[in-house]
Amino acid sequence: MKTPHTALFLLITLGLATGSTSAQDASKIKKSPDASFVQTVGLTEISVAYNRPSARGREIFGDLVPYDKVWRTGANQSTDITFSDSVVFGGKRVEAGTYGLYSLPSEDGWKVILYRDASLWGTGRNYDASKEVVRVDGVVFEISPALETFTIGVNYLTDTSAILHLDWVNTRVGVEIKVGDAVKM
Repeated sequence: MKTPHTALFLLITLGLATGSTSAQDASKIKKSPDASFVQTVGLTEISVAYNRPSARGREIFGDLVPYDKVWRTGANQSTDITFSDSVVFGGKRVEAGTYGLYSLPSEDGWKVILYRDASLWGTGRNYDASKEVVRVDGVVFEISPALETFTIGVNYLTDTSAILHLDWVNTRVGVEIKVGDAVKM
């Protein structure tokens, strides 16, 4: 017959054994964790998959993210944006599909780029400007307080449009996306 002490010992031992298997391996934690979302605008789904770097006390724009060089708009592999239907992205028609989302920050403004090859790892020497689907002007705003971790979102929703925004530190860059009947230009 088991005593109450034996049963308690078994419960504690089982709890410790199962608790240790759920502990995270700190060496596998990404400094720029994965993020993704799907946003429906009208009847069109817009999905984004990216990695979210943090500032961690670093100077971001003009240093970590150099001015006048194409940036992968996030960290690690390229950021992917998918449109379930054709859209008008920053005033230019884009067919349904998945694209790499890149940007070109400068002190005078930003360009936001949809790139045909969504499999690149960053930009580097494999970036080919002939694979750009569109390159549009982003609208740049100052935001406060400073945002520690890079964030992409789709907001300001209507039945026919939304704004894609890229936010980091004190900068927000927006691009209008039109969907549905607004695409018939």
